Amino acid sequence: MKERFKENDIHILNCMQDIIVNEPTKFTSFQDVSTMYGFNESELKAETKIFNRMYRSLNTENTIQSKIKYMRSGDNAIGFPTLAKLYKLFLTIPSNSAACERSFSCLRRLKNYLRIENKAASKLDLSEVIDQFANIKARKRL
Repeated sequence: MKERFKENDIHILNCMQDIIVNEPTKFTSFQDVSTMYGFNESELKAETKIFNRMYRSLNTENTIQSKIKYMRSGDNAIGFPTLAKLYKLFLTIPSNSAACERSFSCLRRLKNYLRIENKAASKLDLSEVIDQFANIKARKRL
């Protein structure tokens, strides 16, 4: 885990972006991504070349969003299994840890709130609360 998710190392994400968007792709990008994730480098190159040719024949836009949308359409993921894995990895790798830290921060507040509520609820006499509620409703009817 430490090797794959270094805090400030965004080199691998840049290589993935280079493969997905740029033509021609840098040779080192294929090497780095293949080494990091155990892809067959020649398969990744071949799938990228064919996929890009198909994409260009149908689309003029060259953005990550449009390529992801095109990959998800039809059976492209079946026809390009290595490239589909690359897209999934690119979309699931967090570029920073801020979202994770926010989640843990919220979890701490939630636990404190629940702890306080639990203590307050244990001090309440439920039959007394029900009687007070019934008295309020009875007064409004009169």
